[in-house]
Amino acid sequence: MRVLGLLLIIIAASWMRPVNVRAADPPAAAKSTGATSKEAESENLSYSPQWPEPPNTGAMLLRLTLGTVFVLVLCVGSLYLGKPWLMKLQGNVAVNQAMQIEGSVSLGNRAVLYLVKIGDTQLVAGTDATGLKSLIALPASFKEVLDEQVPTEEPVATAPPQDFELRIRAAAAS
Repeated sequence: MRVLGLLLIIIAASWMRPVNVRAADPPAAAKSTGATSKEAESENLSYSPQWPEPPNTGAMLLRLTLGTVFVLVLCVGSLYLGKPWLMKLQGNVAVNQAMQIEGSVSLGNRAVLYLVKIGDTQLVAGTDATGLKSLIALPASFKEVLDEQVPTEEPVATAPPQDFELRIRAAAAS
């Protein structure tokens, strides 16, 4: 199929004959007056172009203003139509608001210590320029931890033997 198309192109090109193109004849005025070719050229060189009209500045500024207003209306319209979608995204962020930064202390050299509260749990996070370095969960309160460590029944306090204290004083004196 390609070969047949190529043969048709070659045959069509061979039937075409080149057209002889001639230079334009000199102007008739130069022939009739018998003027030389230099005089004819000097007459042709007196060309004065017509300058185009300057652009209408008012129309350009009007088009620019209308285009800017149109783009701004499109932006506001897209925000108005996208408001429900944006509100859904904002609702998902509110769920994550259970995590709050209670306080922070700058330790120098871009190192910061944060106190973070997530629900009822408090965390201490240590960061520096390269990122998070340490994360420690704090107990609910110091009083609760102390109550857990101290037994509920206090043992009866017995007086230490007096002779031990006397031996130590005696050893220190000698």
